[in-house]
Amino acid sequence: MKKLNFVFVLFFMLGITAKAQWTLQTSGVTQDLYSIFFVDENTGWACGWNGKIVSTTNGGATWFQQTSGVVSQLSSIFFINSSNGWCSGDGGIILKSTNGGANWISQTSGTTMSLASIYFVDANTGWACGDQGKIYKTTNGGANWIAQPTGLSSYDMLWSIKFVNSTTGWAVGGSFIAMTCSILKTTNGGTNWTQQYSPVSNQQRASSFINENVGYTVGDYGTIFKTTNGGSSWSFSPSPTSDWLYSVFFVSETTGWVGNGSGEIYKTTNGGTNWTLQTSVSNRINSLFFLNANLGWASCDAGKIVKHYVIVSSLGLVSPNGSENWRVGSAQNITWNSTAVSNVKLEYSTNNGVNWITIAGSVAASPAVYSWTIPNTPSSQCKVKISDVDNSSLSDISDNVFTIYSPSVTVISPNGGEVWKPGSNQFITWSSQNVSQIKIEYSVNGGGSWLTIANPFSASSNSYTWEVPNTSSGNCRVKISDTSDAAINDISDNPFEITIPDYGDVDLNNLVQAYDASLILKYLVGSIELTRQQKYNANVSGDTTISGVDASLILQKVVGLIDSLPHTINFSSSGSITFKTGFQNSDGNLFVPLFIKSGSNIISFEGEIDFNQNQYMFIEIEWSAALNSFVKEVSLKENKINFVCFTTTASSIEGEIGKIRFIPTVDALPENFHLTINKFRINENEIKYRDYGWDILSFKTDYQQGIPIDYQLLQNYPNPFNPVTKIRYSIPFAETHRHASPQNVILKIYDVLGNEVATLVNEQKEPGTHTVEFDASELTSGVYFCRLSAIDNSGRRTVRQSKMLLLK
Repeated sequence: MKKLNFVFVLFFMLGITAKAQWTLQTSGVTQDLYSIFFVDENTGWACGWNGKIVSTTNGGATWFQQTSGVVSQLSSIFFINSSNGWCSGDGGIILKSTNGGANWISQTSGTTMSLASIYFVDANTGWACGDQGKIYKTTNGGANWIAQPTGLSSYDMLWSIKFVNSTTGWAVGGSFIAMTCSILKTTNGGTNWTQQYSPVSNQQRASSFINENVGYTVGDYGTIFKTTNGGSSWSFSPSPTSDWLYSVFFVSETTGWVGNGSGEIYKTTNGGTNWTLQTSVSNRINSLFFLNANLGWASCDAGKIVKHYVIVSSLGLVSPNGSENWRVGSAQNITWNSTAVSNVKLEYSTNNGVNWITIAGSVAASPAVYSWTIPNTPSSQCKVKISDVDNSSLSDISDNVFTIYSPSVTVISPNGGEVWKPGSNQFITWSSQNVSQIKIEYSVNGGGSWLTIANPFSASSNSYTWEVPNTSSGNCRVKISDTSDAAINDISDNPFEITIPDYGDVDLNNLVQAYDASLILKYLVGSIELTRQQKYNANVSGDTTISGVDASLILQKVVGLIDSLPHTINFSSSGSITFKTGFQNSDGNLFVPLFIKSGSNIISFEGEIDFNQNQYMFIEIEWSAALNSFVKEVSLKENKINFVCFTTTASSIEGEIGKIRFIPTVDALPENFHLTINKFRINENEIKYRDYGWDILSFKTDYQQGIPIDYQLLQNYPNPFNPVTKIRYSIPFAETHRHASPQNVILKIYDVLGNEVATLVNEQKEPGTHTVEFDASELTSGVYFCRLSAIDNSGRRTVRQSKMLLLK
């Protein structure tokens, strides 16, 4: 929206265009009107034949006759303000008014010759010119008039006199009989008048001067003279007509009008180089007067007055003008202001004016309002554009962006695939925009029908705790809708399940078997994953977790120790787990005893242990006889040992339950070996030693105890490998073979065809355990063999071999 400013120079910048109009006004007289003059856009006068003077105070909408007191021709009228003015005419008549023409008083001009033109520069100083080339001047408002010498003959007629200041002026005319042209100039207020050269002898009938340099004269046969140097030289200006020109008026050096005897008015905007016909009234154009380029009048024969004015078409958008927030689907008013516009086109943009989309191709400009149903095009970069259907350059756009928003709700959960048990508390979650209250519903038939969960409920909560009803269905969905507009809603993308678990049937084959218990074990140690439904079926103890107790209960059900599932354990259990001091065998294996202390009513236990796999490789847990009745499962995932054990009859355990066996993977064993119990639980009870963590084991190794008694080629680590692996081998004490010196050792790699592909060691080695790294970057995937050959000082040869798998 723009503020409407009618300064013409701003037309293009604002939502405004202009179109020139010439309108015939009713003067109230039929006599010829020879002169017209305005002091502002409302107040003006015209005079003419038979002493007629008419005036207006509303720009010519109405004209009123004034009493001049004479019946002679009045040829010229001039006012310096709305009160003080003069008329001149035939017989040397000069009339003066001091009240806007209400009364006219005759002044003594000192001549009886016709005075064709009168001009004043202030309330005191003025000139009049006319027949026989006479010029008269007053310095007291017309009380006295003094003749000024012009040097012209009695055949000459001065038709027009104009001044640009109190000293510089021109009088123009000529003699039709003598075929002369007169252009007189004074620079001392008329004390002296000098004849200026003219290109031709055609007499000049009117003049217009912009300043001391630029002026125009017009006359017989359509002649137009122009000067740009104060009259030192005059040149022809192209004329649009060969008819006599009786009037001329310029508002600037370039913009002006001329009128001819045929009633035609022409306009130039380039200093007379080109002329354009503006209007034709069929009667001689005697006088032109303009207040500015947009407003002027012409007086003509037969009492005609025509007014020139510019119709200003304006168009200004009122709303939306920035910062509005309009909801999709709502009805909003686009409003505007306009003048001289019939129909408008309405458009909107969602990208700040880069592209435009039509709202309405043509709407009546009045009553300046349009009800717009907001489209589903949410954006914070919206603008509206309004333009004139007949002139698209006349337009206006929202000053700032506004927002079209769409209320929305989105179901987050349940959104498909969930399996919920009746009676459980589950979270329904969602996100929303521009919605205050919602209705929550669910369906058990894929949306065929809906049941209310909550209505209304605050949308900003984004979560609702729902107690799942006792209804079994695999085709459930949740719907959330705006309470004020049900069309704003969202539904779960895919169905979820409300199901009564088939307790114990973990493999989902409609049977409860020992295999179901084994799946729980594998899940607990991380060997497999279970689906949501499998987890529901596996949790048969009635708590919220899956444990070895669940596996035990399933097995009890299978063997008939309990009648049904789920089954709740009605006794408490106790106990704790700890490590005892570890030891290292002569073959290099490390053993860490694992103890349960004060264990009672134990059906299951499970745990997870961390160790440093960069130094040790886990081999197995050697379970003790105390666990012979337990089903056991162990897995290794990265550096974590997961184990679970369960039985069908509650047991009391006190003492060692097994030994964890490791093989070192480095030559130089660290002084301290660390194990960390990440988690441990008996039955379904988490066992913690401290609030800040779990039990940590640390013990020292004895390097001397670990020296082997025989040659060993240990399994490479890792295996399979890609592309690097470590190979450990041991050389026994030399004293075992009655020698204490180093032994010659060769370690080579062969492919499955027996081809040697690498030699890793071929040198003397001291007794002990050694590690060498094998890089198979240049080899293809497949099985390879590592062969250790050693010869002691007695010449005895020993060979060991192992198999490796390279997977790339």
